[in-house]
Amino acid sequence: MRRTVAFLIATAAALSTAALSITPLRARADCIDSSPSGGVVVRACTAPGQRWVEVRADLAASDVGVRVGRPDERGRTASAWAGAVPGAVAIVSAGPFRFPDYAPIGLTIGAGVAWSDGRDDAALGVLALDAVGGALIAEPRALVPAEPWMDSALSGVPVVRDGVAIAGCAARACERAPRTAIGLSADGRTLILVVAAGWSADAAGVSDPELGALALAAGADDALRTADGATSALWGRPGGVELASSDGAERAGAAFLAVVDRATGVTSRLRGVVEEVGTGAALPAAILRIETTDGALAWEGSTMTTGAYWERTLPVREYIVRASVAGHRTGCKYCPAISGMDTWCSVFLELGSGAETCTAPARGVDAGLWPLGTVAEDGGVDGGGARAAVTSGCSVGACAQGTSRADVAWLAAAFVVVAMRWRRGARRARG
Repeated sequence: MRRTVAFLIATAAALSTAALSITPLRARADCIDSSPSGGVVVRACTAPGQRWVEVRADLAASDVGVRVGRPDERGRTASAWAGAVPGAVAIVSAGPFRFPDYAPIGLTIGAGVAWSDGRDDAALGVLALDAVGGALIAEPRALVPAEPWMDSALSGVPVVRDGVAIAGCAARACERAPRTAIGLSADGRTLILVVAAGWSADAAGVSDPELGALALAAGADDALRTADGATSALWGRPGGVELASSDGAERAGAAFLAVVDRATGVTSRLRGVVEEVGTGAALPAAILRIETTDGALAWEGSTMTTGAYWERTLPVREYIVRASVAGHRTGCKYCPAISGMDTWCSVFLELGSGAETCTAPARGVDAGLWPLGTVAEDGGVDGGGARAAVTSGCSVGACAQGTSRADVAWLAAAFVVVAMRWRRGARRARG
């Protein structure tokens, strides 16, 4: 009995200690913040024997986008791929891969294109994002297919789960090395990148539990390790913060993830007409005002023809288009500008006064039911388990539902409570 109680208390203490193991490192860190673009904050930190960089990108900010590499972009270095990503601010590796064919391990989707040689394997967690910033992280056992709403997806080893840095690790993951984590905040609004240097004179590197603790401290509620060793590096926009590969030279990879400044990146065209509701009469005297979803003015002007036609080329992001003309109620419409296509955004006005109210739709991901899989002895995947919804992470505006891992603090407390009750019961039984 006493040995059992001692074991439970020791286990609780070990879990609590593991969750806090990185605290002294952060307490000694000297960090410098910068903001290379709207909605993005980069923090470069140094501590005795360690260096790392944190990137926090507000997925709800109008100028923040995310881009993962397509299958036809494999085998490039980060700096070479950056040339194909207008507005790239920061680039990191987007998951493990096989060499020499640069085939990703785990589900990978870039710019809406699924990698045919990368499928979920019931061993890695999956981060998936839609085209307007809705995002979630699914736990390893959920077999996640490529779905139409997914604009980007990548896979990795979980290092933070439900607000707790995962204490355990496989053999090599317990060694200190350069490592990269990608995660989401609890509300799903913020994408978090953490890249730790290693294998150098001034940076020993981190283990998976230490990487998880760094990602947790940076604000991640769920995070995946997407690179380790020489493939772990951070490319920053020229003049920005970078963290080089441990071997001093860039490594080619499979897919990369880029945080994108939409204001300097890809553009698209909004176009439409302004007409009166009911009659369909053109209103060429209308004045148009195009705003970002956070209220910033992107363009203001008039129609171009007697048919009240208008068009404007703008950065790819979400907009609210407003149209006003004397004698009519000001109308508005939500219009996302999508890369590679024109978006029709006609506005229809009613007779009267006042103004319509328009807002962007709530950000969120409607993830379907996914089967729970297990890894078979031969390395294959058994997907015959029960079906479950997303089991970890949150989308912007709505948490994904399903079972979740209890946090370490609660688990440690539970161990202690059970142990003390067991011990008191034993004493009473002995009289």
